[in-house]
Formats: sequence, structure tokens, C-alpha cells
Amino acid sequence: MKRNLFCVPIAFATVVTQLANCTAVGDEIERKLARSEFDMKEFRNFISHDLSRPMSVGSLALRGITTRTVHGQVLDHEGNPIIGALVAIAEPIGYSHQCYDENFDKTDELGRFLVEGHQSRSRLAIRRGPGQIWRFNLKPDKRNVEIEWPKLATCKVTVNPKLCKPGAAITITTTKYWAGMSIMRYETRLDQNHQATVNNMIPGEYFISSSKTIAVGDEKEEKSWPVDIGQFTIDAGETKDVRCEPVGVRIKGRLEDATKKVAEDGKMFLRIARQKNVYHDWSRSVDVLPLDREGKFQTAALQPGRYVFRFYRVQKEEPRGGLRGFGAVGGDHQWYKTRVTINEGDSDFKLTFPQHGKKGIVGFVHQTLDSEPLAIHSWAHSDVQVAQLKRHEDRLGVSQELLRILADPHTPQPWLHVTVEALGQMLETPGIVDALLKTLEKPHRVRSRASIFRALQTSKDSAGKIIDGIAKYRKSDDLILRNATHSALGRLAATSPEAKEKAVPFLIDALSDSDERLRSDAAASLGRCKAEQSVEKLYELREDRNGKVAVWAAWAIWQTTRAREQAVAVMTTRLRAKTFDGKWDAVYLLSEFDDPTEEIIDALVELTKFDEKPPYHGDNYQRIRLKRTAESTLKKIAPDVLGNASKP
Repeated sequence: MKRNLFCVPIAFATVVTQLANCTAVGDEIERKLARSEFDMKEFRNFISHDLSRPMSVGSLALRGITTRTVHGQVLDHEGNPIIGALVAIAEPIGYSHQCYDENFDKTDELGRFLVEGHQSRSRLAIRRGPGQIWRFNLKPDKRNVEIEWPKLATCKVTVNPKLCKPGAAITITTTKYWAGMSIMRYETRLDQNHQATVNNMIPGEYFISSSKTIAVGDEKEEKSWPVDIGQFTIDAGETKDVRCEPVGVRIKGRLEDATKKVAEDGKMFLRIARQKNVYHDWSRSVDVLPLDREGKFQTAALQPGRYVFRFYRVQKEEPRGGLRGFGAVGGDHQWYKTRVTINEGDSDFKLTFPQHGKKGIVGFVHQTLDSEPLAIHSWAHSDVQVAQLKRHEDRLGVSQELLRILADPHTPQPWLHVTVEALGQMLETPGIVDALLKTLEKPHRVRSRASIFRALQTSKDSAGKIIDGIAKYRKSDDLILRNATHSALGRLAATSPEAKEKAVPFLIDALSDSDERLRSDAAASLGRCKAEQSVEKLYELREDRNGKVAVWAAWAIWQTTRAREQAVAVMTTRLRAKTFDGKWDAVYLLSEFDDPTEEIIDALVELTKFDEKPPYHGDNYQRIRLKRTAESTLKKIAPDVLGNASKP
């Protein structure tokens, strides 16, 4: 039987029962039972892997972030409190509000905790030790939770000798990666019988991988890469036997266009990875193998699915490459990349690369989407791809292929961003707007809705139709989708009087949203389109509890009515405030005002006196950002002030 949540004495529990109907007293009792302070010690031990670089961010409220506080107790499957577990409000990686930096708490002797996080967070992550992370879904209005730590499982792995040698190290890793608590990873070695046992596993989906070493070229240069040898799912408390066997289809292939290069020194090899269809899925390598002097190779057994074939040429010098473990082999040049599909029932077959089955528009689009930047940090590479797609003479044919790719539920994840962005810049092509609006209803494109909204918001000729199609998402429980919807409504409202008439009521309604970012963005949109019917609501918003919202509301009133004094007063007040919320926005927006008062100039000069020094995060980062923005604003509205301020 589980213990009571806070293990309170019987007499005190009786008092709680008697006062249960009194909301005020009940809240006071709940407050006393909860943890009263955070434990910020030993934060470096919070993470089990180096994919995240966390740090304590201190008080989120000081930055003007609307927070939620959750308290509760962590118990094991027998009802005993778990002591010393790390608890944080965390989200999966790959969405807005990514959680690399989060505050956390350690459970006390009764398993209790108290954590603070962004209001939009919907998940708790609990870490009990290396490789032991449990995630708990939170309801929006839930403040008090009881979490049951699952009964741990045991996995007994047997590996076919063709895959690994005795004594080889194997790694068992979760199939998804996450921010905040990162991934779960278990490492062990095979015994002489090609077996290994892993205890205390969290239930879930896992990959089994082992390092494969190959010799490339005449000099037999060694290359090592972790490759998958198995996959399994394990339930709570289960003891599972897993066998890793080389089952599947083998491909014999030849890389034709690189044969001459291969013949020079034979320094080419192939890496095969599973295609990534969801952002937070791992891109897993399943085989790495050298090419002979004729460019020939034979793969390991591959199960049905989609794979990415990458051919590399070894460089003489190999500078450190990759981004935190991702990307291509450090220093090696990717010569050619293609995708191969293996269907159920296929037997061994042969392929010649480059594949010439896809020609014309289809081949051009796929080749462009599969191209990769020459430098690992070329984040703007999608702009290059979009420009190439737009330059093609058959714009209609390119757009039709992009729409087909968007409709395909098996489209590679790396293609989606470029596909939607390119379609957003081809909205004048007949049929694209209607096709994108229909795509919003597709179940497999739920995660792409926000991107589609951003693509549609640039339309000028179909603004009214788009507003009608996306307005229903403005009340979504998904904060990211709500923000994207209202951002698109704000952009579309500025395109025509008809679009403004449709969008403004929705933007006024957004001024009452629970999220401060959405409220401030809605105020900014109303200011840009000078919506006179919003002024009354904007005046109320100047008293908003969040400074950022108040500043943008005052700016919107000024844009609509030219009431300068009220805007200057609100922004000056924010410059003197102790918290950071809205302060940067006030400094930035003051650059639009001519003839600044002495009070404004003095406040801006005061912000420039901060001495920049490490650490460059947290409050220091905020002050450095304010200093540089204040200097930029002063150069525009009072160019002589900074020079005079620097003189002794």
C-alpha cells in the first residue's frame, strides 16, 4: 500500500479534513506541506550525457517569464519515498521553448520536491541515477502530483557471433533524445558466450549498438563507427531475452562516378543510416564499410525500411568535426548521398550509384533537398536550397513535387523544413495555397502546422481565405500552434483592408491569452495595422503584470493614436524597474522616438555603464544585451550623449 503523499501526522491530517471545504485555508495548508525552497547544488550532476549543456538559470520570474510551480512526491512501485532524485520541468527537444537550461530540485527524505518552470511546460523529468530517467505528463492546471517510479526491468542480450566478437562493448540507448534530462544509455560487454545482462532499466524503446572498425585504403587506415545490431521494447518489471541476428536484405552495389578517385588510393567508405522521420528520433547508423578499388561494396543485412547511403572520401587531415556528436565524420568529405527503400518481401539485390531512376523535376528536387552544406555550421543552408528550387524554369513542376513530398507521411524529416519554406515563397503558383490549407487537416502533419502557418502568412492575394482556414487553431491547447496562428493573423492583417477586418477581432481576443509572449505579439500586430477598435483594450493592457506586454501595448496605442506621452511614461518606468521583463523591448522601441527627455537619456546611459564580464548567461547576459541595445538607441536619438558620457 502506498504511503500518504506527505506522511503527515494523524492529528494534522484530521485538521486538513475538517478544513477541506475552505479554499483559502486549504491553499495555506498545501503551501506548508510543499517544499519551501529550491536545491540548486551540484547542477553539473543533473545530466547523464553531454547533448545538453545545462546551467541554473535562477529566478525565471525576475526575467518576466510567466512560470508554473509544481510540487509533489516521488515514490517507488512499492510506495516508498525516493530520496535524492533530480526533478525538473522539461520538454522533448525540437520544439519552441527548448529546455537546455532549467531549474531543478532534489527530493527530500519524504520524496518531496518543488520545481519552477515556464508556464508552457507540460512534462516533468525525474533522474534517479545514470541511465535512469522517468518522464511524467503534467496537466495545465496541475500543481500537486504524486509520481510512481516504475519497477525496473532486466534485459538479457545474446548477439550472433557474425555481429560482434566476444568481449565487445555494446551500448543500449533510447530511440529518442530529449532536452533537459537528455537520453538513457546503458553500457556493458559481451562475455565469452556472446551474452550480456543489463539490470535496472527504465521501461521503453531501445537500440543496441556496437562499434564497428574498418580498414580504408592501401594504408589500411582504421575508421570506427557505432552501428545498430538490434532494437527492442521492454515493459516495467519485465525480464526480457533479446537476440541480435543478421536478418534482412543484403545489397551489392557500385559507386560509378567515383571509381577513378577510388582507384587512386582506395580511400572511400560508405555509411548507412536509418532515415529519420521524426525530429527527436535518433539518426542511427546500421553499417559502415569500405569500397574496393572498383567502387564495389556489400552491405550487412538490412531490415525493411528507408535508409540514407552516404559515401565518404577520407581526407589527409581530419580537423575536429561534428556538432556535439552529430554531422559527418570529422574531416571526411561526403562524396555522394542517396536514399534507398527496402520493402517487405525483398531479397538480396544490386544497385549502381548514382541512381538514375529519378530524372527531370523529381530528380532535381530530391537532389536539392538532399544536398548538405560544405561547413558543419552553415545554418543558412536552407536558404540556398530554397533559392535553387525557385530558380528552376519549371516552377509549377517543382511546386507539385514539393506538395507531393509534403503529403507523403514517410518524407524524411530534414526535407520538411525546406519543403514548407520553399512552398511559402511560391504562393503565387496556382493551387499551392489550397493544397497547404488541406495539408493542415492531415494527421501526419500535425507537427508541421506551425511551419505551414509561417509559410502562408506571406500571401497577399489569398489573405482572406487563409484567415478563414487557420482561425480555428487560435484556441489550440498547443502554445506553439497558438503563437504561430496569431503571428500569421498579424502579418495577414496588414495585407489588405478586407484581411484587416477579418483578423483584428481575433487579435483583440488574443490580448486576453494566458501566455505573455502571445499577448505582447498580438499588441504589436494591432499597433502595426493601427486597429482603432483595439485601443480601449490596449489601455487596460498597459497595467499588465508582465512588463513586456505593457510596453508593447503602450507602443501600439502610440502607433494608432499618436499618444506619445503615455508610451514614453510606460517605457521609462520599465527602464527603472528591477526585473528584466519588458526592459529590452522598451530600450529598443525608444529608438523610434525623437526629442527624448532627460529622464530617458539618463536611464539609457545608466544601462550602458554595466561592465561586461563572464559568465555570459543568466542575469549577466540580460545586462550585456541591455547595454548594447541602449548604446544603439542612444546613437540614434542622442548621438552626442555617449561621447560626452565617456569623458572624465
